Amino acid sequence: MGPEGLGFQGPMGEPGPWGVTGPEGPTGEGWPGAKGDFGARGPGGPGGLKGELGHPGRDGAPGMQGSKGDPGLTREAMDKLIKEICGCSENIVEENIVECSEKMELVFIIDSSESVGTDSLEMIKKFVRDLVKRFTIGPTTTRVGLVLYSQEVKAFDLDADKQRIIDRIAALEFLAEGTFTASAISMATWQTFRDARDDARKVAIVLTDGMTDHDHDPIKLDVAVQQAHLDVEIDMHVVGVFSASHPNNIDIENELKLIASGDGHFHHIEDYGLLSELKSELLSKLCPDEYSSRIRRHGETQSSSSSSSSSSSTSNEVQPETSSSSTSNQVLPVVVTPLPEGKQMA
Repeated sequence: MGPEGLGFQGPMGEPGPWGVTGPEGPTGEGWPGAKGDFGARGPGGPGGLKGELGHPGRDGAPGMQGSKGDPGLTREAMDKLIKEICGCSENIVEENIVECSEKMELVFIIDSSESVGTDSLEMIKKFVRDLVKRFTIGPTTTRVGLVLYSQEVKAFDLDADKQRIIDRIAALEFLAEGTFTASAISMATWQTFRDARDDARKVAIVLTDGMTDHDHDPIKLDVAVQQAHLDVEIDMHVVGVFSASHPNNIDIENELKLIASGDGHFHHIEDYGLLSELKSELLSKLCPDEYSSRIRRHGETQSSSSSSSSSSSTSNEVQPETSSSSTSNQVLPVVVTPLPEGKQMA
């Protein structure tokens, strides 16, 4: 064999065909990518159904003490004002009795809803008590019933015992919640007045600060009012307490005038603190003859007393003192009947 020869590398051949793909390798480890941008906001969904009324919240903290008010009227100014209003003097006191000559069944229908509030309810109770004190209450004269309402309606039957009525008014509690005026009128019509005497005049006084809850009250107001006016013939007075600047003041007034029996039966004030100003007005409506004659008789008594005093001042003889006031305002005892337990409707 000869010696190994020397040569040069030849040119690269053509690539061979692709081989078969190998198996997939294991997943590698890496860092997450950057967060993408927010997408476009979708359309809003439909509103939910109206929920049930919630429980009343807790009483708020006491407010700050208000500024000191203006001085009140002097005794002389008050005496003058009393004389201008009723033609009488300071000798007429709150406890004077107005005895109606006809029998009367008198029912107070009192709004105790959330918008009234506890302080205003106390003012209403005082107003009602003061009115009751001005009547001669008894089985042959005036009997008084009560209806207290919000969403709940509580009724108390007609009673002829004045002190028991006054105590019951004082015990009335704040109910809160909604204003079911139609249900309250219906309760008074068919329950409180159900034992009314056939020969007695039937009178109701509604005290409220707004419209009935038409959406939730199960009784329709126009139906309740028609039954009270026409079926049972109740003489309905309404005391509406709302501001003239209230956004719904026209609707409130129209609704309360619908409840009232007619002209002169709707009484409007803007604040519960003004209730006392309605006492004389309501008394003159409920007992016009007796109220007018009392004022007239008192004026004649004062005139006679003044003349007698003037003539006696010129005499040197000392006259013995007499007292007539102890008998003029005396209320004779009356026979009373037990008061049935108060009825209530949820």
